[in-house]
Amino acid sequence: MSGRGDRGRARGRGGGAPRGRGDSGSRGSSPAHGTPRGASPSFGSRGSSPAGGSGFRGGRGEGFRGGGAPRGRGGVRGPPPEQVHYASEPIPAPPEGPATIDARINTMQLGVEKFKKAPKSVEHPLRPGFGSLGAPIVVRANFFALKIRPGLIIHEYRVDITPKTDINRLKARILACLEDLPAFAQYKLDVAHDKSEKLVANRALPQPLDFEVTFVEEGETTPRPNAKTYKVEIVKTAELDTKQLTQHVGGDLANKDIDINPIVSAINLIIQMQSSRTGIRVGRNRHFFGPPVQSIGNGVEAWRGYYASVRPAWNTMMVNINVCMTAFVESKNLGTAIAQFMQGSYGAVPTLSRMFQKSNLKVKTLHLGYRKPVRAILGKTPDQQTFECKEMGGTVTVAEYFKKKYPNNPIEYPHLPLVDIGTSEKPNYIPAELCQIIRAIPFRGKLDDRQTSDMLRVACQSPKVNSNLIRGEGFDKLDLISPHETMKHFGISIDRQMTVIPARILPPPGINYAAGKPPRVNDGSWNILDVKFHRPGQLGVLTMLIVREESRPGPWTGPGDQNMWDFRIGDVELGIQTICMQLDKAIGRGDHGKQDQYFSNVALKVNTKLGGVNHRLERRDLQWLLEKRTMVVGADVTHPGPTSIDGTPSLAAVVASVDADFFQFPVSMELQEGKKEMIQNLEKMMVDRLLLYQLHNKALPERVLFFRDGVSEGQFDSVLVEELPQIRKAFERVYKGGKKPQLMICICGKRHHARFYPTDDRNASRNGNTKPGTIVDKGIGDVYRFDFYLQAHAGLQGTVKATHYTVIYDEIGFSADTIQQGAHTSSYSYVRATKAVSLIPAAYYSDLACERGRLYLNDFLNLGTDRSSVGGRGKKDRDAAKREVFEACIRAWGDGIHAGVKNSMFYI
Repeated sequence: MSGRGDRGRARGRGGGAPRGRGDSGSRGSSPAHGTPRGASPSFGSRGSSPAGGSGFRGGRGEGFRGGGAPRGRGGVRGPPPEQVHYASEPIPAPPEGPATIDARINTMQLGVEKFKKAPKSVEHPLRPGFGSLGAPIVVRANFFALKIRPGLIIHEYRVDITPKTDINRLKARILACLEDLPAFAQYKLDVAHDKSEKLVANRALPQPLDFEVTFVEEGETTPRPNAKTYKVEIVKTAELDTKQLTQHVGGDLANKDIDINPIVSAINLIIQMQSSRTGIRVGRNRHFFGPPVQSIGNGVEAWRGYYASVRPAWNTMMVNINVCMTAFVESKNLGTAIAQFMQGSYGAVPTLSRMFQKSNLKVKTLHLGYRKPVRAILGKTPDQQTFECKEMGGTVTVAEYFKKKYPNNPIEYPHLPLVDIGTSEKPNYIPAELCQIIRAIPFRGKLDDRQTSDMLRVACQSPKVNSNLIRGEGFDKLDLISPHETMKHFGISIDRQMTVIPARILPPPGINYAAGKPPRVNDGSWNILDVKFHRPGQLGVLTMLIVREESRPGPWTGPGDQNMWDFRIGDVELGIQTICMQLDKAIGRGDHGKQDQYFSNVALKVNTKLGGVNHRLERRDLQWLLEKRTMVVGADVTHPGPTSIDGTPSLAAVVASVDADFFQFPVSMELQEGKKEMIQNLEKMMVDRLLLYQLHNKALPERVLFFRDGVSEGQFDSVLVEELPQIRKAFERVYKGGKKPQLMICICGKRHHARFYPTDDRNASRNGNTKPGTIVDKGIGDVYRFDFYLQAHAGLQGTVKATHYTVIYDEIGFSADTIQQGAHTSSYSYVRATKAVSLIPAAYYSDLACERGRLYLNDFLNLGTDRSSVGGRGKKDRDAAKREVFEACIRAWGDGIHAGVKNSMFYI
């Protein structure tokens, strides 16, 4: 048989969902009452016009009722769509400089030699050295040297606003008003702030320093008659000497523990000051700039932005700059948006959450010019909604009010629902056609499958295009081509050339099967032609169920498909192994040539689920794991997403090897408090994994390698404080008085912005990416920590991203070459593909197990935004409702995975 299994690892972090994202429903269907288990409400199709009945029905006093959508594109009219201007060609990038390795690299080896003489520490171990295996190459990295004026002292201040507010949007607007005060003009170019409560200055500001700020609404030039006045006090808190940065990055162990984070944070504020004014910040250190790149449907458009963050590196400070994409709400007439939704949603009732999910929708009223947040899209038309109006002598409809009050603004689309731009105490009903959705509103929610596909298509840029965007448009939008005025006043500038650093290409491992010619690895992958699996799984009874659903909008698309057969039945209730296949592919309908490849891919999964071993790495490539009895562990946590009910728990998964081939990784899963990244019941999960290892091997492991996924750099210490003690307690419980295993904890990071670009076509793949096996451990990594960037897989689309590995705890003492090549060769042992994957399989499996576990709580995790908020006005009511949801999830989870499958890789 032949085939290549999975197409590698595509985890979709960016842009959309956090990690632990919810799954959207099928596109084009309306929420139904009594949604069955395994399905979730959806949010309308993308521009389609399926057949159905009418939208609004009934006369005065009857609400808007969801029926079918009108046939074709008629039936529901709104204001005509406006012309949208999309982004033009970006400005060109400057020519690249010579590919000469940065001179500071030459001093790194000497610095690391000093580390070897220092006392050993198991926590945050020092870099033991640099790797030497592989073919040396030279690459560019999207890191740019930061130049700081010698002797710069940064003065740090706290911003106090009275009356106090916790609303970030309001604080940002107050500080924008402060910048416009004539009295503040003398300070404006000498300061930078975070639009909230922190301000830094290049000189000491007078103390006390306070201002009276009259609030001016965004988009307006003068205060309203009832405008509120705030007192803004700027209070000094610290002085930050940038000389400490130079000391820290010099590699002297005496300066290792200098806390440079406050200084780095201050410089980030300075660099980003101008982009915070001209762009829209979405997430940390990411600013987006219009116009949009293109529409991705359903009232959502893709915007391009740039990430910029200051990073310490050996003997220098650098700025990491990268391209990023995210979704924004299209700026259009709200009546147009509602009409388009009604046309394409099978008659779904237009509500704020169904159309815009959790986006903070804001509109400009066309009759008065005010900007207001939208509180709700109502279920009534202007003719149906009444209210008391003393000015007009009693009860009137909204239509009557607008006809008399604003005769120059007639309602042209009376069938469209009203919107409420008031408050719960004082609603304000406005015809949708008199509301213009303002520009630059980030879309907060889950993209549907087609939107996601379109977003990825827009975001996937070749390495050359990616590099040019960063050095051209990126520097322009961030105002870094020549430093903006704030940077000039602080004496800070950024080199426009990417740093040039050494890298290596590691050799692939040897791969073998029980029978057949050993496959030839090429570009990180191989074919399985006329081979036999090493160990066949034991198949008992095979039952096939063919599901034909006329109501399905299309074929099954994978685990994220909400119109799917419920995996919970096999995994939790019956304890039987299950696998889903697409009938068209299985019978070879459409393309008989791909049938063999499809069954090969299915066979990889089936054999693994049944306890078999598909392929093995050559013994020399497993030697680092076979020197002592070793258990490899992977751990991850997934969290509730935008479509989850408030109070839904997070789910932790811990997998661990049980065999000498490091092929079988059964899993423990546990629910825990929602949106908590640290694993709360790790002790029990590790005990379960150790006991299963003992059952398979008649002995306990002598070493445990713990690969932790999903943890940011700021959480490294949290792993050591909260998870490490639980691992130690598990060792105590299982080993009792015996010798405990040696432990290594390594963090696997994918949510970073480092990118590498070949400087020689001979070291590049066909699409211009670095080749599989590329490793970087010099030039941009941590000054002291043991870290490296490894790209084990082939980058098939866009600009490839390596995985950032950081060893934060080490009782074993692996050399750089051992763990780097070990992580690389292990990437070829992934069970359901015949190619290297981007993440060491143990961590990858924990992520897959988390996604599988999400399906068991589909009713809670993927309910839909219009039903995801729990009831109750007060905080106590909301907290009680969340607790009730949490306890309902615990009851639904029950005993977890069925005993019949829990010791297998059922989740593959």
